[in-house]
Amino acid sequence: MTVATVAGHPWIEVDGLPNARELGGIPLAGGGRVRHAALYRSGTPHAVTARGLDTAVGELRIATVLDLRAASEAERIGAGPFASDPRVTRYVLELGGDPAEAPFAEFDAGDDLMGAIYLAILDASADALRRTLEAIAAAASAPLLFHCHAGQDRTGVVAATLLGLLGASEDDIVADYLLTQTWLLTRPPEVRQARQEAIARLGVRDGSLDPAERSIRRWLAAVRERWGSAEAMALAVGVPSATIATLRRELVDPA
Repeated sequence: MTVATVAGHPWIEVDGLPNARELGGIPLAGGGRVRHAALYRSGTPHAVTARGLDTAVGELRIATVLDLRAASEAERIGAGPFASDPRVTRYVLELGGDPAEAPFAEFDAGDDLMGAIYLAILDASADALRRTLEAIAAAASAPLLFHCHAGQDRTGVVAATLLGLLGASEDDIVADYLLTQTWLLTRPPEVRQARQEAIARLGVRDGSLDPAERSIRRWLAAVRERWGSAEAMALAVGVPSATIATLRRELVDPA
């Protein structure tokens, strides 16, 4: 099942599911680790095959799928087979809006377009982030998957927030985020070329939508400067303290 391991973070092979990996094993403050086989992140599942569905649901036992894309985006690109499988509960959480409608030019004033977009998510998507964390807590007793389109930005923001709540260090949060860069570099040339062409159609500079360390650190710094911690931010946007306790109880293996 595991096809590679980078810095202790396993990639998983689910046919048709891009940029797929689990968060299990990431060390946490106090000596615990993120529970294995509980949290999975990925890109869009619209091309998941019957074999991939069997792996995800039958072998990995994924019972909940959190789709972070906008409803219009999910409808346009496709929800994939999770949406019609009776063994899976799926939620569309609409974190950050539809990229096809995003005014990228409004954010592209400096050398860190993605960082600017992450700050915009921080400013405009508090309710969606709250609902996402509450959905994870409600489903955390069984394995779950959360995803956006590339599994990079909206998925990265949720992973960073969740890992911060659980007690991961900033460096480990950054390392998890940057695994998307590693994954992109392993894609066949034609896949990377198609991605670049799709990005060019959005009217942004070459490379400006690639994952970069400065972008996720900008998000983390903003959370720290505004609230002091991921937990304080979660409480500020309306996540109940009991929900945070549930996340820590269900998703942490103690030392």
